[in-house]
Amino acid sequence: MDLRQLRYFVAIAEAGSLSAAADGLGVAQSALSRHLAGLEHALGARLFDRGRRGVSPTGAGALLLGRARAILAEIEATRAELTAGAGQLRGRVAIATSSSVANALYGPLALRLSREHPGLMLDFHEGQDDLIERLAQGRLDLAIVTTSDRSGLVSFRPLYAEPVWLIGPAGDQMLAPGLAPGLAPGLGAGPITLDQALSRELVLPVGEASLAWLHERCRALDLEPRCRMHAESLGTLRELVRLGLGCALLPYAAMAAELEAGAFAGAPIRGFELVRKLGTPRGRGQGRAARVVAGAITDEVARLIGAGDIPGARLIGA
Repeated sequence: MDLRQLRYFVAIAEAGSLSAAADGLGVAQSALSRHLAGLEHALGARLFDRGRRGVSPTGAGALLLGRARAILAEIEATRAELTAGAGQLRGRVAIATSSSVANALYGPLALRLSREHPGLMLDFHEGQDDLIERLAQGRLDLAIVTTSDRSGLVSFRPLYAEPVWLIGPAGDQMLAPGLAPGLAPGLGAGPITLDQALSRELVLPVGEASLAWLHERCRALDLEPRCRMHAESLGTLRELVRLGLGCALLPYAAMAAELEAGAFAGAPIRGFELVRKLGTPRGRGQGRAARVVAGAITDEVARLIGAGDIPGARLIGA
């Protein structure tokens, strides 16, 4: 097994056929087929199932694909560091997190890193699904997540916690029944219980990863949320709540401006926090560029919370 075989293997898996991979790599399909056969012989395992529409990884192929991506990414990171030497930091770092965190963090983080390390290349991704899998496979270097990893392939470091609120349309009588003096129109008089929140029809995010934090809490309390509608984007979720089609469970920072303006009603859920964690792949060395970006994320999160730019959030351990 050599690096060229691994690169060819990944290209075939991502293209879905030998012919498409050969075109993309600029090599003859017969040569690509020979390299694949050699790799399968060396490993003693069949790596692809062949069909009319192309190829798809077998169980062994799927396992190798994740490891091969990680190996190749590590080699590229090492090459970039050696090329840069002791001079300007170079390399590519892929980061992912939810839209609500991205809205607060990505701009300041990009500005800081572009000033301090202009040789870095940064890929910013949004969304919550498959982040653990993508970290384990080496397709991401860093991710801010709320989920856990049962595979043992990802390491986590807690960053901060946010209070979870039940959000409803403006004028919702349960959430703003009689406002405490000095509160804005959308802010309820006090916390509610999770039981009270789950008694309402909910509009929830799409995807298991987006809901893992809620399901874990509900299982512990033997409760079940009621939900007929799911929304992929925060904008759609807001609109469905505004139309009175259900309530949302969201971190306060995601709706702070709308709540304070009275565009929505809301109340904090007693003892319910969303913990944001920085995830990195376990079992392979983290390149210098990824370490620098991880440090910048930690610093920027602390600065944003200190400045009140992530309303209601608290640093873990603070």
